[in-house]
Amino acid sequence: MAGDSQATFSKSVEAKIRDTYDYRCVICLNFVQTSQCAHIIDVATAGNQQLRNAVRLGVLPANYEMNAEMNGLVQCPSCHSYFTANYVVLSLPIPILLYLQRYVARTPKAERRPLHEVFDLLVDASHGLEVKLPDAEAIFPYLGLFTMVNLKPIEGSIATLYLPCISIISGRTFVVAPSNTSPSAEKAARIFDPSTINKDTPVNLGIIPLSPQDQANETRYWRLPVSTAAIFAALIERLAYDSFESEDIILASSIRDILNLQSHNYYLPDEDAEGSEPSAGSGPSGGGGRGGRRGGAGGSKRKNTGGKSSPSSGKGKKKARKVSGVGDGTGDCGEPSEASARSQSGHSHHQEITSSSRNLEDEALVQLIDAGSDNSDLGSGRSISAISPHDEDNPDQWRFGPSFSTNKIIFTARAVNLT
Repeated sequence: MAGDSQATFSKSVEAKIRDTYDYRCVICLNFVQTSQCAHIIDVATAGNQQLRNAVRLGVLPANYEMNAEMNGLVQCPSCHSYFTANYVVLSLPIPILLYLQRYVARTPKAERRPLHEVFDLLVDASHGLEVKLPDAEAIFPYLGLFTMVNLKPIEGSIATLYLPCISIISGRTFVVAPSNTSPSAEKAARIFDPSTINKDTPVNLGIIPLSPQDQANETRYWRLPVSTAAIFAALIERLAYDSFESEDIILASSIRDILNLQSHNYYLPDEDAEGSEPSAGSGPSGGGGRGGRRGGAGGSKRKNTGGKSSPSSGKGKKKARKVSGVGDGTGDCGEPSEASARSQSGHSHHQEITSSSRNLEDEALVQLIDAGSDNSDLGSGRSISAISPHDEDNPDQWRFGPSFSTNKIIFTARAVNLT
């Protein structure tokens, strides 16, 4: 999110963005007359590169409009500063990141859809339509929700006048939890939703911790009527600033790296294997019925990621707000606002993710080098072929390559000839 580019929104678009959030910061929910309209995808020079990368990876459609209402959020100056300094970034909930990682890694390439279409199809599936995706029932409660994760060390907290009460998953949505529910309870979270705040909402003082240690004590989500694809595109562009390697960041990095290989027509071995991953599961997200359209157009019940309403998006942003249910509740909910024991969704998968995502692209890179035949060098027009070194004991003959998933260097005794 860029602070120096806020003026590029037209006056009419700024008015729509502020009206959507009623001049309330989407993070702390506080009313601020001097609130800023921040871009999700920057519109400066760096933002143009972000958009090109996101389109190349299939995360955003080519017609995504960076100056449209759907690319904007309202933030108070204080919260805005943490994002522009790359201390924190919005992310998708871990269950959704896990689903996306498995989808891009295991779905046969003939059946795989671009991620921006997958996001729309998931919304359709949550509304009961049949779509051609692996079973997504378990992630329906998290659609339309986002988390805030750390990129760099920081202490302190953000004050809020409207600390949400505890919500808990019930079926496909979050509902207000009983008043004695612990913030660390399984499937429990605080959901910050600016659309639920009005002049009659009672004040409930609280804090949003910024340090990773304090954030881990309970789960917090933000329900925002924005493009999920845009939030993910902004996330993967900021991974270079990360110094924590949290589970969210590891998952996002692995998804980006797999998409990067695929964008250059390099595929992991099991992507070409028949039956490597069922293309559809049971329930609304299984099968290729009338909802399983190609391209994600026509039947979507929400605004498309390009910032324009699709023919069937009559409810517009109001529909987007109801993606993952109602009843989150904000205000005096009868439970303490202090943090307690850790409740991080998906934490038990951390060890598995760490080991799998670290090796995934490295193995693919080794296979490319071992192929022995000419290969396209990531679209540059050069040819890459594996050759035997003239003297394996001579370091001058060695070649090295980057590891996309670990940001480290792969040392290999195999020479690579670039012609």
